[in-house]
Amino acid sequence: MTRLIKAKKSLGQNFLTDQQVARRIIDAVFPLSTDIVIEIGPGTGALTRMLVERSGFVEAIELDQTLADELRGSVKAENLSILTANALTLDWGKLITDAKAKLQSLRRVDQEGSRVRIVANLPYYISTPILQKLLSLDRRLADMTLMLQKEVADRITTGPGSKEYGSLSVMVQYYCIAAKLFEVSPEAFAPVPRVQSAVIKLTVRERPAVEV
Repeated sequence: MTRLIKAKKSLGQNFLTDQQVARRIIDAVFPLSTDIVIEIGPGTGALTRMLVERSGFVEAIELDQTLADELRGSVKAENLSILTANALTLDWGKLITDAKAKLQSLRRVDQEGSRVRIVANLPYYISTPILQKLLSLDRRLADMTLMLQKEVADRITTGPGSKEYGSLSVMVQYYCIAAKLFEVSPEAFAPVPRVQSAVIKLTVRERPAVEV
C-alpha cells in the first residue's frame, strides 16, 4: 500500500488509512447480508475489506487500473466484484441489475427485497457530478454514505437561512434526507490533505420533499 500511496501522491489522491475511522463509517452504514453495496473509489480497500465481511454483495468501482488490480490481488471474496470504470459514464441501470443477480446467486435472496446502497469517498472536483448521477437513479437506491470535503458536506446538509445553503443543498434535500454524521481529520489519510473531511448520510425519500 505504501508503494501505491507514493505513486498516486502526484495525482492528488488521499487514501483513508485510519482503521478506527473506517470502522466508524462501516458502523454508520450498518450493512446487512441482504444488501448490495456499491463502493465508488475503493482506493487501497480500507472500507472494502470490512464491507465484504458484512454485506451480501459488494461492487467496487475504481477508475485507476493499477489500484483496481492491486485490490483484486489483495482482497479475495466471492461476494466482491471490482469494476475498472468511470462512475460518471457507466450504465448504472445495468450495474444494479447485474449486482442483484449476483447477490441472488450467492445468497439465494429475493432481488426485490435487497437494498442497493452507496459508499464513497468523493474528491471535491467530482462530488457534484457524481451526486447528480446518483440522484437521477431515484428510488433504485436506499441510501448513500459519503465522505466529502467538509465544506461540501456542510453545503449539502445545512438548512435554509444559513450562509452555506444553496443550489446543492436544495438539489440533494429534494430527493434525500441529509444528515452530517461526523468529521474526519486530515491525519486519517495518506498523503495528509490540506482540508478537513466529513461523513454524511443521504437517505433517499419515498417521494420528493415537495411537489414541483
